[in-house]
Amino acid sequence: MPAHTVLGRFLELAAEEPDAPTLMEKRRGRWGSWSRRELSQRIADVVEILEGLSLPADGVVLMAAEDRVDWVVLDLAAQAVGQRVCAVPSDLGEQALRRAIELTDPALIVVTGQVAGDQVLEAMDAVGGRDRRLLDIGPANNQPAHDPRVVKLADLLPETPGDDASRLSDRLSAFDGGSIAVVALGTAAEAGGDPVLLDHASLLAGAEAVIGGVGLDASDLTLSFRPLADPTDRTTTLYAALLSGSRLALPESRGAVQAAMYEVAPTYLHVTRRWLDQVAFAVWGRLTNSRGIKGLLGRHWTAKMGRGESLHGVFTKYAVRFPVIEKLGLHRARTIVVSGSSPGHDERGFVASLGLPVRPAYALSEAGGILTLADGLRGEVGACGQALPGVQLRVEDDEVVVAGELITGGELITGDHGRIDDEGLVLLGRRGDVLHLPDGRTIEGLPLEIALRSSLFIREAVVNADPDTGSLTVTVELIRESVERWALRRDLTFATFRSLASMPEVIEMVRGEVTERLQGLDIRIEPDVRVLDVSLEELPGALTASGRVRGSVMERAGTAKVGVA
Repeated sequence: MPAHTVLGRFLELAAEEPDAPTLMEKRRGRWGSWSRRELSQRIADVVEILEGLSLPADGVVLMAAEDRVDWVVLDLAAQAVGQRVCAVPSDLGEQALRRAIELTDPALIVVTGQVAGDQVLEAMDAVGGRDRRLLDIGPANNQPAHDPRVVKLADLLPETPGDDASRLSDRLSAFDGGSIAVVALGTAAEAGGDPVLLDHASLLAGAEAVIGGVGLDASDLTLSFRPLADPTDRTTTLYAALLSGSRLALPESRGAVQAAMYEVAPTYLHVTRRWLDQVAFAVWGRLTNSRGIKGLLGRHWTAKMGRGESLHGVFTKYAVRFPVIEKLGLHRARTIVVSGSSPGHDERGFVASLGLPVRPAYALSEAGGILTLADGLRGEVGACGQALPGVQLRVEDDEVVVAGELITGGELITGDHGRIDDEGLVLLGRRGDVLHLPDGRTIEGLPLEIALRSSLFIREAVVNADPDTGSLTVTVELIRESVERWALRRDLTFATFRSLASMPEVIEMVRGEVTERLQGLDIRIEPDVRVLDVSLEELPGALTASGRVRGSVMERAGTAKVGVA
């Protein structure tokens, strides 16, 4: 059996310890567990189902389904029958879904439930082209498929699983490491470029690099925090868990991740910087708004947290650190990898004060995983640590270039601006993401973004400078809870957050916050401040799977629908 594919390596482990637990899934409020034997049997059964659908050779299976065990099964089974798997979020908007179908031309699209299936059918009809099939992995019911193009996985599965997974051996032997396994729709594809192709060898190498870098083993419990559709998370979370023996917990939904975190208390997870920011503010709000002695101590502790000072002392440990960490479900965490964008000074102060084991990483969807991993948050903002085994880094004309066995094709020019020193890679932002100020100076995008995020009222900000007109436009996403508390203390009356965000008092306050931080960077320009009246999660396409802000989307939203100071 070949060991140069993720599935081949997993089946080897399943043969050695078939009863070892590998997946946990929460459905209808209860957690269930899958062993390696059960998972490999389901994969083998689904391989036979896919073979019966007569899919074209080297075709694409588009995964637009919710994260669940059968998502994992379809991903690996489709690869085993020679299909290239392209995964997109299950809540992808109509236009983006059409774009994904146009780019990948799939013969099979996997969905969860009839509502999602109807949306995909509409997108298929709008795109046209070849005959396509839908495979619904939703729960079984007695209703027949309402469209002849739809087949239900529950109707096709055998009543009892196959005896073993040895049926896959001959099929897997046909693959070499260079066979394409995954198609990723990165930002380049969204902008009109080509999708990214990831081969079996690079996916396997990426998972093994994570296992070695983090030290994952059978004693760990991994939580699927980010969508499995994220190419980075498939190697960093899914494949790494399957091949290390770590149990992988799949929450009931993306909105239930925090609840799942509290219930399972993971030892390892891969998160976004935005989540760290949200957690830091939630803890800050809980401590500073308490009454009496607890409130006094809370404000004292949050002041120390803001300076990045650790919370020492027995009383502090049991009254603040442990309760806070336990309520977050992080009291057993030994590694929290954060990638996508760099934690700023405030997030670093929060992490340091609570002693959370956060390790920044440099990740690229185009590479299918994380490429560097830091020991902690001791370095400067933007520090991402040393390259993982199998990765070579260099900087040419201030642009980061990566090479090695993790990279399909051998080399990738990243478009990221950075430098390499004794501590490893330090990211400075996107190459070309430089503001040309009216006074002739230039400033890097990352320090400016971090400076604006240091406000208690600003979660994200995108800045646009026009040196010809001398204008500076800043589009801001607010921290809702912080702004609401500020407004209530001033007896401002509002019905919804949308109405609050458009109030002149709020816009003026935010402009003052922006101006103060710009002046701290010696930018003496009066900005035009645009305040979003929604969170970026509510704006389709505003965030990448890794939590990065798409500046162009945010600017368009700011122009169309917000108050202007």
